[in-house]
Amino acid sequence: MPAIRANDNRIAAGQIVQHDVRASIEARWGNWYPDGPNGSAVPIQAFAEAGQTPQIPGPLIRVQSGMLVDVRIRNSIPGTQLTVHGLMDRPALRDRSFDVPFAETRVIRFRAGAPGTFYYWASTTAAAVNRRFGADSQLTGAIVIDPPGAKVPAAQDRIFVIGQWVNVRDPKGRPDFNYELDVINGRAWPFTERLSYARDATVHWRLINPTSGAHPMHLHGFYFRVDSRGDGAADTIYRRDRDRDVRVTELIRPGGTFSMTWHAARAGNWLFHCHLAYHTAAHLPIADMLAGKQSTDDETYENGFLSKGEMGGLILSVAVHGTARTAVQPPVARRLTLLVERASDDRPGAPSYKYVLNEGGKTVAESGAVGPPIILTRNVACGD
Repeated sequence: MPAIRANDNRIAAGQIVQHDVRASIEARWGNWYPDGPNGSAVPIQAFAEAGQTPQIPGPLIRVQSGMLVDVRIRNSIPGTQLTVHGLMDRPALRDRSFDVPFAETRVIRFRAGAPGTFYYWASTTAAAVNRRFGADSQLTGAIVIDPPGAKVPAAQDRIFVIGQWVNVRDPKGRPDFNYELDVINGRAWPFTERLSYARDATVHWRLINPTSGAHPMHLHGFYFRVDSRGDGAADTIYRRDRDRDVRVTELIRPGGTFSMTWHAARAGNWLFHCHLAYHTAAHLPIADMLAGKQSTDDETYENGFLSKGEMGGLILSVAVHGTARTAVQPPVARRLTLLVERASDDRPGAPSYKYVLNEGGKTVAESGAVGPPIILTRNVACGD
């Protein structure tokens, strides 16, 4: 089977013909390498432009609002019926789907309506978008609709599609999420793309989550503004003066999308990742997952593999280059002292401890072993 390449979503599929976009996309089997070309292969179903290498995620459809999009979808996966979703006018009140039997082609035409971040997807098991775990789990591609006449700098307007594959089943035949493999644009950390920006660049990212899990995506080193949130059928784009959408973590739910903008104000090396620990832990070796984990028991996996603390999954590295600014430190407005004390309810032979906070001569403590909350105001310096 052909090797499947990781798609960084920089190049749009199809051709523009008389202001319309025409693309030809095929679903077929291929060998997927989530750990890079030197890693183990996963036989899986993937989308490809006709006559080209299969991709995970599928070919990007990127058009301007008002364009007519003409897509030919061919099913080259033997013994299946391909159910395709998301190729439709937008915004939409609901998803629309159509079936493509094996060795047949369907043509779908739709008008690119309101700008936003969307996606198309398919299943060969009649599963919902968030219930695809096996061979059809990576049949997803991004759709981006830009405003008319927009000029998009590819380096600073990036699209990231989250993927999930679960080949291990529990004794009841259900997906065992302790052994999932999570990817961004077809690769798992440390084989995900390494991003690089010049200091003071303005960066815009789009996230798409066609998986069963919710992912709190967290950026180190910078605040970001949430520009939009959507569900694949419609996208809500917010006014740029909405300060309440400035944050460091955004939860993207199954089937959801969001876009974000941040300013690379500080040089350094940073991470962007899911804030769930099991989505940033190294996955079980692919050979064991392909075997349904038959050669690895839970204790061996947890104590011999996860205990190593290796990272993996939904992580991107971000390097910001340039001369670092010398930060002007504001005057210290508050002085806090955090003390560790023996808890009053500890027992002989089993001592316990808790935090106690002191500010301005006032001591604050909580009952039990829980420390007091430290409530800070952004840009107000504290020290001790």
